[in-house]
Parts: sequence; structure tokens; C-alpha cells
Amino acid sequence: MPGKRNRKRPAGSLQERLLAMAELARRRAEEIPEGEERKKLLQKAELTERSAEIEAWLAPTASSKLAA
Repeated sequence: MPGKRNRKRPAGSLQERLLAMAELARRRAEEIPEGEERKKLLQKAELTERSAEIEAWLAPTASSKLAA
């Protein structure tokens, strides 16, 4: 029988983690010369920022939790 799963919650909200990943990708992109790798990192940053925006739209607000 397998051992007990580690079910720790990640630090911070999903939106915070996504924005941190986007910032990291942008910083890494600034450190490397123009090229395919830099382009991919910038695209990753943009997609991650969009994901954070979408998550914010979909996340329930405190007021909607109180109304339920």
C-alpha cells in the first residue's frame, strides 16, 4: 500500500504564483541575447500573465462567498 500523500498547499494564491513565474521568465529573457530562447521566454511570460488575469476573473470574490 502506498504511503500517505504530501498534501501541503502551495505558498500564495495561484494568481501570485503565476505572476511570479511571469516575472522570472522576463528577468531570464533580459539576461540572454536576442534569439529563439529569448522569444520563447517572453511568450511564456505573456501567457502566464494572461493566465493570471483569467484566474482573477474566474476566482470567486469574498462578497460572492458571503452571498452564497
